[in-house]
Amino acid sequence: MSSLAASDPTGASSPSPQAPLGPRARRLRGPACAVGLVVALLLARAPSLSEPLNEDITLYSLVANEVLHGRALYTEVFEAKGPFLYACYAAAIALAGCTPLAPYLLSCVFGTICLAGAYAVGGALRGDRTAGWLAAGLWVVVGGDGWLQGETPNAELFVNACTLGGWALLLKADVASSRRLRWALAAGFLLAAGSAFKQNAAFLAASLAAGWIVGAERGRPRREAVASALCVALSGLGLWLVLALVFLASGRLGDLWTATVAYPRFHVGQSMLDNLVSGLPRLFPAWTLRSLGLLLLAILLGLPGWKRERRLLATFVALALGTLLTHLTPGKLFPHYWQHWLPLFVVGAAWSATHPRVRRVAPLLLLVLSALPQLDWYLRDGEWRSRAKFGSLYSEAPRAGRELDALLAPKEQVYVWPELTGPTFYSGRRPPSGILWRRFALVGPGHQARQRLLLRDLERSRPELVLFLREDARFSGDDPVTRWLAAHYEPPPRPLSFGRGRYVGWVRRAGALHRRLLGPGSRAR
Repeated sequence: MSSLAASDPTGASSPSPQAPLGPRARRLRGPACAVGLVVALLLARAPSLSEPLNEDITLYSLVANEVLHGRALYTEVFEAKGPFLYACYAAAIALAGCTPLAPYLLSCVFGTICLAGAYAVGGALRGDRTAGWLAAGLWVVVGGDGWLQGETPNAELFVNACTLGGWALLLKADVASSRRLRWALAAGFLLAAGSAFKQNAAFLAASLAAGWIVGAERGRPRREAVASALCVALSGLGLWLVLALVFLASGRLGDLWTATVAYPRFHVGQSMLDNLVSGLPRLFPAWTLRSLGLLLLAILLGLPGWKRERRLLATFVALALGTLLTHLTPGKLFPHYWQHWLPLFVVGAAWSATHPRVRRVAPLLLLVLSALPQLDWYLRDGEWRSRAKFGSLYSEAPRAGRELDALLAPKEQVYVWPELTGPTFYSGRRPPSGILWRRFALVGPGHQARQRLLLRDLERSRPELVLFLREDARFSGDDPVTRWLAAHYEPPPRPLSFGRGRYVGWVRRAGALHRRLLGPGSRAR
């Protein structure tokens, strides 16, 4: 008699054991999980489409859009991040236009790369795929945390994608010994690419390479690790050499240096060591524990379970030191800077939660508890989320942009006096100059050249309107740019306000908008 039909002595049939998965089902299980996680990530990032974008995102978008329109990066349009950041934004804008859809595409694409990297690194401990899937799931849940501004593609998202990818390739080099140097070169390229998005990500590359050496056993493994680390360094140096040659060929090497080295050094202010020391007491303030506290607790509780994995532990600790330097040395503790800790936290928590003693319960419990703080965020509308993070600074920009577009004639432009690019972005109009923030023309290395460029652009484009914040509707300062604007713009014949009164406008004297506001038969003074 078949075992499925076996009966107990009383004649009642016994419960049938669960049939194991067939080969086809086992093959499909991994791809199905991957597709499910990617779909979950796309849905989790979708609320950003209804949220007013913050200043960094609109600034990067306008810089990239100007590059697409022919302005030379760092020479005719200025910002101080690495060139890969604007290249990615330009690619997204080429596909989706200079609209909120472009940043969403970047969030999805690079979020998926982070998800894949988290899976690869998470699964490196004991070859445990469950740890890999858990790390990927945690990335979906926590990687888009709103309080960390993780739902939008700030520079940290691109750096995290490169960090997780480089870490995964280094671990691959340890397994595929016959192709070790090839994987190390690929890892070096990815890690160097992180510094071409945000320059101080070089700390992450250096720390991972150092951890790779420290984690190797003495003798031949140590020598092989040194060779791999050298490949990482050579690959990174080669990438930046190619970038330098590209800018040199177009006569803009000095502009590349000013934007990516000199200006960031000026922006840091005091020495990086001073910034590091002053930032340590504020490393994890209470508000960050809402997003990261549970993962940190899981790491601390589970660390004894994976501390014997020498190579993994060494790279983990080394990357933690590199993350500390990347986070604190700029001296500005903006909320999105805490995203740098996400790769370490999702991987370390996954390693801890899949220890054999707790793996039956801990993975699901960790996912659920990590998701609970996010639920309230997704139930709110976009304007509420923007106001919760930034007050009213950016929430009225979409409305102001639409009102500006309705007021101005098709080819007329607006110059925004405060350092806010949101109204220009949402108006759908190009800025009158590639110097999008006034401070770029007033302070820092090379500001005299940028000041001349801004004045030349304003003189040529003659924007019809200058936009102010209501509480600061005046020209302040005694620099050439301020004097030029004060000489050409004045309060309008009737008040102009935008974005529920958040912004007010001044008009160009005797300009087309000024004449329209005066009405038929009136003469501008």
